[in-house]
Amino acid sequence: MKNFQLILLVIFGAAVLVAVLIFSGAIKTKDRNSETMGATGKVVMWGTVPAKSITGLLAEYNQEKETYQVTYVEKSASTFDSELTEALASGKGPDLFLLPDDLLWKYRNRINLYPYESYPERSFKDNFVNGSDVFLSTSGIMALPFTVDPIVMYYNRDMFENAFIATPPTIWDDVYNVSRTLTKKDENSLITESGMAFGTWDNIKNSKDILSMLLLQGGTSITEKQDSILESTLLDPLPGTKTIPAQSVVAYYTEFANPVSEFYSWNRARPNSFDAFIAGDLAIYFGFASELPNIRAKNPNLDFDVALVPQIKNSNTKATSANFNVIALSKFSTNPTTAYVVATQLTGKDFLSSFNEANTNYPPVRKDLLSVRPADPYQAVFFNSALISKTWLDPNPASSDGILRGMIENYTSGSMDIYASIENASDLLSVLGEK
Repeated sequence: MKNFQLILLVIFGAAVLVAVLIFSGAIKTKDRNSETMGATGKVVMWGTVPAKSITGLLAEYNQEKETYQVTYVEKSASTFDSELTEALASGKGPDLFLLPDDLLWKYRNRINLYPYESYPERSFKDNFVNGSDVFLSTSGIMALPFTVDPIVMYYNRDMFENAFIATPPTIWDDVYNVSRTLTKKDENSLITESGMAFGTWDNIKNSKDILSMLLLQGGTSITEKQDSILESTLLDPLPGTKTIPAQSVVAYYTEFANPVSEFYSWNRARPNSFDAFIAGDLAIYFGFASELPNIRAKNPNLDFDVALVPQIKNSNTKATSANFNVIALSKFSTNPTTAYVVATQLTGKDFLSSFNEANTNYPPVRKDLLSVRPADPYQAVFFNSALISKTWLDPNPASSDGILRGMIENYTSGSMDIYASIENASDLLSVLGEK
């Protein structure tokens, strides 16, 4: 055999051996996708999601990467703003934000958009539940959804069965009679058991989210982007009509706290709605899917079930409100290319599949993961609720809470009629959206 042929055989044999070792996993190859996109170095992500729910998964994620790594730092929502401001001033800010969606607008001047050239709008809409479309802008994507936590209807099965009510209400019109039947009063006409906890603010857990749910179901987006500001849509009528959905919403919500109404079931003297439900004194409680473990832990003997929130009769669309956690790109990142790669991978099917398996209190935010129906009856409701989840761009969560609270209390106190209370709230929201 000639020397040239011998050399070729040696080279070919070595190539085969390397291929076998790679295929078997003995030799690890680099992530070609990340190399193509230029991902390298370290990325730091700050967020308000509990670290225990994500750090283990990130450790596994980092083991698979040879050219880059990501570190997650949990921050308190109450101190996030001050810590971020201080960090950015010293040039030590994070590369990514993992935030509740109601803080997204507040930090809009500190984030970079995901450009449609690299993350097409079509891909975003195909990947995530329709309610996340609110994160789209004309110039790009404000943030990528990471989790969705929808409002669902928890109900006391014992109270329903004792009143011979076979199924929970599916439309809001039916809630009236269900609540009237399940509300109990003593000889002094004081409420001892409530069918519904609507109409007040401070003693209703999730009051802002519940009111948002009703408004979004009614057809108002609450706010709307106009260039660099947010404008209130509370006074906007339905297309082609003079009907202002917010008027019907305020009237409905407050009906249950009106002492002269036949559907009177709640007042300020009642305990917190969550505590009342845990104690078995409230028939229907509107809470987040993530509250399920806490409800079980607080009262293991409580016989309850979960269902979709009621909908508007004859409505063509179903909706509930939800809290989203989203990943945004920091405008001050020193490693923007890798930050983009990490963000898109953490919101991809593989990572979120692992996250949702480890954190079953959150239904998936991705459509491809929601298409696999769960056997667990609670999870089935959570999955369906995720598909119809909506949210809105909140100019400032703390301030808007006070505005919406004022809208309800200005009407229930008699200081304003329904239209005036909504108009006042709308004006205040628009001013807040300009800041």
